[in-house]
Order: sequence, then C-alpha cells, then structure tokens
Amino acid sequence: MEGKVPSRFRPVGALPFNFQKGEALIWAFNDVAYYEEKTRRQYVGGSHGVSIRIAKGVYYRVGSFRGRPVETTEVVHADTGILAVTTKHLYFQGRTKGFRVRLDKVVSFTRAITRPLGRRRPWPPT
Repeated sequence: MEGKVPSRFRPVGALPFNFQKGEALIWAFNDVAYYEEKTRRQYVGGSHGVSIRIAKGVYYRVGSFRGRPVETTEVVHADTGILAVTTKHLYFQGRTKGFRVRLDKVVSFTRAITRPLGRRRPWPPT
C-alpha cells in the first residue's frame, strides 16, 4: 500500500459512528467479539467464636472473621459488534459497549487489539 489509504471501501448501509472532521474510513468489520479483563475479589479465611441462644430464634454471636482478599483476573466476553478502522481512530460499537481509541494509543494488533486501561470515557460522548 506504500502508506496510501485505500479510498474504495464503501460500507453497505449506515455505520453507527460519527467520524471527526478530516477522518476517513479505511475498513469496517462485522461480528467482532470484544473481550475485557475483569478482576474478581473474594475473601478467603476463617472464623471462630461461639453463638449464645438468648430466646427462640434469637442468637448472640461472639467471635471474629479473619480473612484476606484474593484477586483473580479473567478475560470475559463483553460484547459483539462492528469495528471500524479510520485514519485517526478505532471505533467499536456493540449492543451494550462502544468506544473510540486513537491509533497512537493502540498497543498491539494481533488477533486481538490491546489498548491501555487508563481513562475511559463513555461512548457516545455526552
């Protein structure tokens, strides 16, 4: 391609994106799966103590719980939608998720697109 942006791509139908001034669509992909890393936290530990019956169905518990948080990170499917590549940004729009990422913020392009998890803004912009 020698650094030239193809200008022959014409999408069938309307795309759910509002491109910025001077931005041109390079390509769009349908049925793209979007995955997110989720961190789950649960507390693991034990308790000790004693329960004292005060009345029928009423108990007083003396004791403590000593636990520590255990975090696990997993990749979960977040949405499926349209991915558009333009001269300035990557756009994704699914049923529940949508975002725009500047091309200079993209970390890698493999079978998945990695982007920094820094400041997130809602899409569409309000």
